Amino acid sequence: PFPTRRSSDLDVEKWAQNGIFDINFLRSNGFDFNLESFKFDTMLAHHTLQENTPHGLDTLIGSYTNMPLYSLVLKNWQEENGKVKTYAEFPDELLWEYAGADADATVRIGDTLRSQLKTEMTQEWIEGIWQPVPLEKFFYNLVMPLNRALIDIEYRGLVLDVDFLMEIHKETMQIESEQTEEFYQLLGREINLRSNMQLQAALFNPPTAPKDSGWDG
Repeated sequence: PFPTRRSSDLDVEKWAQNGIFDINFLRSNGFDFNLESFKFDTMLAHHTLQENTPHGLDTLIGSYTNMPLYSLVLKNWQEENGKVKTYAEFPDELLWEYAGADADATVRIGDTLRSQLKTEMTQEWIEGIWQPVPLEKFFYNLVMPLNRALIDIEYRGLVLDVDFLMEIHKETMQIESEQTEEFYQLLGREINLRSNMQLQAALFNPPTAPKDSGWDG
């Protein structure tokens, strides 16, 4: 979805589907990619809008375009010629067609998702009250900047102060243990806090508790 020969140009806005893979693939093969020009990821945009549904490109193509499932071209070729280990084993003409369709699909899907991000609302704490704001504000101010940082971390690595990290981990585990015990006391029994079903029952269908227990149900 982005022209690789101009991947370093900041003024050329780049879109991608799961861009962390494409961008770091280009960088590992010598392309100087300017991360600040990577403005839109269709997979992350769809996750922002509908977090509990699949976000793969084939799924998005079926939901947001009238394009045929062009990935079947490669699958059919494999069935006729045997399994391949890398994309390099496919004929060039099939790969060009497949890559072009990928770019076309990403732009079509991106146009629709950008419009939805403008109209779907979330809430932001502004001047002491929760106020409605377009979901695009969350996406462009948090999701995409964080994604660009993670892309760089995956490519370059991350320097960690292991001793400090272990100290924070120890403190966090102590806080978790204390708060878990306090929760059990308020609830009157122990549950599996990693079970959504048990946690939902405890929070929304609590047992009758003494008035001074601090439980407000």
